[in-house]
Amino acid sequence: MKRIFLIFLFASLVFAYSDVSLKVHAKMNSDGSANVEEIVTISLNSQAEIEAFDYQMNKGGNSIVDWRPFTKLLKYHVGTEVENTHITTKRDFQSSYRTGVIILDYFSKNIAKVKESGTRIKVYTISNSNLLFDKTKYGENILPLITTLEIELPQNAELVSVEPSPAEEKGNLLVWKGPISSKWQVTYQEEEGLDKEVTDFFSHLSSNFYSILWPSLAVLVLALIY
Repeated sequence: MKRIFLIFLFASLVFAYSDVSLKVHAKMNSDGSANVEEIVTISLNSQAEIEAFDYQMNKGGNSIVDWRPFTKLLKYHVGTEVENTHITTKRDFQSSYRTGVIILDYFSKNIAKVKESGTRIKVYTISNSNLLFDKTKYGENILPLITTLEIELPQNAELVSVEPSPAEEKGNLLVWKGPISSKWQVTYQEEEGLDKEVTDFFSHLSSNFYSILWPSLAVLVLALIY
């Protein structure tokens, strides 16, 4: 065990692991938040690195700090208000004996600004500032060659505008592949069903009715008593 720990420590210090790919997938929710999954694939270039990775994996490291020595790509790339962070790791033997995978899952708040347009339409805007990749001096997000960014819009959303143009668009899934640098802005909208508008109307009407009814009954009861 002592030997394995020393191997882990030495391999961490020399930082020789090779980054193979990064895929960032943000699944948008109806309140403008997102469930984010980031998959980092690395190459373990020596037996010492393999043993160090296996040691940390079996140890159960579940923080970015635990896995930062293995890759510089492991960080939050979507939003600044994050919670429910969870890390899972595995060896991808189907790809190669020397391949390690680190998966970062988290919940990110307020990714899209929400604005109501009329009674049934909500407009969502994801701005460049909510993506936290390396930036150019002009504030553009940089996606390196090995990086893929995916933004999955809600099922009933309608895309209004997007910048830059995605490399792929599969239904409500927008995909960008590096290398690319740009200022991102994605705008989409959702239209609530007429049944929800009717339900909200009667709910509001009912609430107003009872807010008037109970004080009136109280006054009537007091009048009858006195």
